[in-house]
Amino acid sequence: MQLLDVQKGETRPVGPVPKGQKKAWAAFSPDGQRVLYGGQDDCLHWWDIKSASEIRTFPKQEGEILGIAISPDGKYAVSANYFGKCRLWDIEQAKEVRQLPLDGGYAFAFTPGGDRVFACGYHAPPNGLHLESGQKVPCKATCLYVRSFNNLALSPDGKRLLAEHLGRVSVWDTQTGEELVQSDSHRDNVYRVALSPDCKRAVSSSYGGYVNLWDVAANTVIQLATGGQADYPAVTFSPDGTRVVAASDNGIFVWDAVTGMEILHNKDVRVGVMYRVAVSPDGKRLVTGGSDKKMRLWDAATGSLLHTFEEQTNPIVAVAFSPDGRLALSGAGGHETTADRTAWLWDLETRKVLRRLEGQPTLTNTAAFSPDGRWIATTGAKLCLWDLRDEKSPPKVVDAKEYLTGVAFSPDGLLVAGVSQYGKVILWDLECKKVGEWPYLPGPSYALDFAADGRHLATANANGTVYIFRLPAPQPAK
Repeated sequence: MQLLDVQKGETRPVGPVPKGQKKAWAAFSPDGQRVLYGGQDDCLHWWDIKSASEIRTFPKQEGEILGIAISPDGKYAVSANYFGKCRLWDIEQAKEVRQLPLDGGYAFAFTPGGDRVFACGYHAPPNGLHLESGQKVPCKATCLYVRSFNNLALSPDGKRLLAEHLGRVSVWDTQTGEELVQSDSHRDNVYRVALSPDCKRAVSSSYGGYVNLWDVAANTVIQLATGGQADYPAVTFSPDGTRVVAASDNGIFVWDAVTGMEILHNKDVRVGVMYRVAVSPDGKRLVTGGSDKKMRLWDAATGSLLHTFEEQTNPIVAVAFSPDGRLALSGAGGHETTADRTAWLWDLETRKVLRRLEGQPTLTNTAAFSPDGRWIATTGAKLCLWDLRDEKSPPKVVDAKEYLTGVAFSPDGLLVAGVSQYGKVILWDLECKKVGEWPYLPGPSYALDFAADGRHLATANANGTVYIFRLPAPQPAK
């Protein structure tokens, strides 16, 4: 476990995390001298920061720890386990005081006086509890999809509670439980994200039929699709950044990337759910892959179908154009243990299979070409780098230790970025050496994209949020 000095930007170890524990929840004591953490070993641990030593271990619970908070006086703590049971603890005695009727909560906040605690979580809208009387303070949620409240915070005076629910931010009165403010963009999991070439805009899509166009600098949004039509699992920008393209079970959509005006919708086409879409480098063609196990080639201007590639035997969950637009890649996914793990490289002029990328250790989830067209990256449980100049050699393989849900090359082609289902972003060089990583984001991540400047990355997350990272500036050669 590492402690970060926010002024110096330096980290130092506080203590070891139990073996096999990938992530943990933690909370500081009010004086900042101690930390309480817990995670996949089902226990709470009380540590002294200065000596980096464990003071005591709490009794083992019946499931992974998913949330922790410490009272303002530092005497008590609340925690939640995997099965939604919330407990109040006496910290000095490492003893359970009682279970709290806040089942389902895993994010907590004490009021400044410590007399009340509020919680929210999976299938659990925010609600509070008077610790002495046991009286509940339910917060009235008006969200359309009450599924998961991920984060909450109290105002310094304890009169207002803020919580985030799948992209919607709401504020409540903590005395009455009345919802005072609500703001939303996505109302469910953000499934795909893409950055415009100039990094000024981002587009994201989510379950429930929402597509949002973001002004990155101003953090403002235009809702291109506002739900109720279809899911939009696949979105991207045209290479010149002037168009937004979405592919769904309700056809292909094209919008103006500045005004948000709809330019095209070929709603007469019904080909099942389309998981991925890519735009050719010249912006004239699209390829899509979907649930019916076929890759399709489309005219981007008219939305007309040009060709259907039918040979693969699993749903197509990854598609990409080569930088010169002559080739397209399709990767199959699914959950079948006997499924075809081969990614297929197609010649778009002859409409024939040019090469089958055999040797993929797992099913393909995402794929990308390097900017020079030499390399192909495919991901699943492992990252594979294929050298198209050497057809006989197997791919370079790196075990990311986590299932990778997104992959992209940097514009200079020297780095490969991957994002995992647990929200970790990792950078590798072309020798598959890890050269950087970011800590886990809140909630699963489903996609990522590099900006054309090579300095920014965007990820799509299950909590309804798009995160944008700025990479460190390259260091001059010594």
